[in-house]
Amino acid sequence: MKGVEGTATIPRPPQRVVSAGQYRDADAAVALDVVPLITPDLDKFLPGGRVAVADGRSRGHSPELFADAQLPFERIAALKPDLILGTGVAQDCKTLSPIAPTLSSAAGYHKDTWQVTTRRVGTALGRSPEADRLVAGVEARIEPAKDPNPAFAGRTFTIEPGTGDGTVTTISSVTDAPPCSSRSSGSCCRRR
Repeated sequence: MKGVEGTATIPRPPQRVVSAGQYRDADAAVALDVVPLITPDLDKFLPGGRVAVADGRSRGHSPELFADAQLPFERIAALKPDLILGTGVAQDCKTLSPIAPTLSSAAGYHKDTWQVTTRRVGTALGRSPEADRLVAGVEARIEPAKDPNPAFAGRTFTIEPGTGDGTVTTISSVTDAPPCSSRSSGSCCRRR
């Protein structure tokens, strides 16, 4: 699959999947019934640190968690993945891709829509029809909100996740979540 960071060749449906990026990668994989072996610890945003639905779909396997300050390249390599989902870690794709085929974003850091990411992850997992159905299902649930709210047409929105310490992070544009030159900052978002 071609992405902005190169091409990932995935010869067969992967069995050992790693999620290196926050939210999107793990969300899409879990929604497609694939629980990653390891994923970022999102405890400051989500109770338990992982996508909540992962617990219900894990079939006894809960993903390992790692702190989001820096990717644990050695831990990832030790898991012997056959696919790394890295749509949100452009700066690390060159280090990850020798470990396993690494799926990067299609258009660039924080430029792919959730629909694009879900379909890309679905294709990489060998679950394209399921990804298409998932996207269509969510869009069908959103559609009824359009008629009673015509003023929403053409509008954008802001995401404001709160943390346990009371910090609120506002993400309202691509520039609010620039690529990190170093993941050691612990956050890729500007705090407001």
